[in-house]
Amino acid sequence: MECAHTLCQDSVSTGGVLAHLERLEAQASKFHKESDELQRAQAEESALETKIHQLRHIRDKLRAEVKQRQARVEASSANVEPDQTVEINEQDVLERNQETMKAILQAYHFTGLNGKVTSRGAGVCISTAFEGNLLDSYFVDLVIQKPL
Repeated sequence: MECAHTLCQDSVSTGGVLAHLERLEAQASKFHKESDELQRAQAEESALETKIHQLRHIRDKLRAEVKQRQARVEASSANVEPDQTVEINEQDVLERNQETMKAILQAYHFTGLNGKVTSRGAGVCISTAFEGNLLDSYFVDLVIQKPL
């Protein structure tokens, strides 16, 4: 009877040891997962801090560039009368609009519309075609007047 009692205690104590080992392995596995996650989070944090530093550096450069340009504009506008500045800006706007219109007219030329800028405004030619045969062309003169 003693032997059976000892075996029972040994089997219980062995089961307890195995269960304890399993718990330790589970804790070790959990610890490794947490440490891996912590390392990944630290690496990501480090990468983000580097990115923040780079973006702040770029922001500072851009701010300095804007300040320099504003200073140049203020210096150049101090040398020019305000009326001249307005006229130059209006002229630039009109030239850009004219270039844009020329580009649009060139694009429409490929779609059956054609036009050119004249001294009075613009001339537009609308060509009609069916199955590759040119049928009629319609000409429209657009007279552009300055707004009041």
